[in-house]
Amino acid sequence: GTLLLPAGGPVLGAAIGAGGMLPGNPLRVYLIGLIAGSRVSEGGGEGTLTWRTQREFFDAAAGLRVYLPIYGPVRLLGEAALGESHARAQRSSSDGSVSARDAWLGILAFAGGVQVRVVPWFSVGANARFIFHRDLDFEAQNSSGGSAALRRTVLSATATGHF
Repeated sequence: GTLLLPAGGPVLGAAIGAGGMLPGNPLRVYLIGLIAGSRVSEGGGEGTLTWRTQREFFDAAAGLRVYLPIYGPVRLLGEAALGESHARAQRSSSDGSVSARDAWLGILAFAGGVQVRVVPWFSVGANARFIFHRDLDFEAQNSSGGSAALRRTVLSATATGHF
């Protein structure tokens, strides 16, 4: 996938789940586990001082995924998950200063998308995932010493094996 916000970067992840169709209902409901890693880099400056911030995230979460068949092999999906992210951030400036932060952050993730069942054991799709957590950003510290909120937005193409 691709991380769009706070800055662009690659994302690689995997999910595993168990569940199925609810009796008398078209919905398919799954308990899922998710892992993903991402890396972003951004820079800026004021006058002659420039800086670059690199962030890395490793997410692990569990939640619920729901599929709604809409036409033939096409299904809509919705997802909600809670978990943790190991986040690391490093900021380097043209004046030679370097700052680093490393923390575990609680995350709340929501996703929505579409999936097409190509054959009974394989499907492809696309989704958008929104991950909320506090920020490790260096200029976003609030007056109480805590961190501001951050939303990461990830667009992904998916390939799913069903067994």
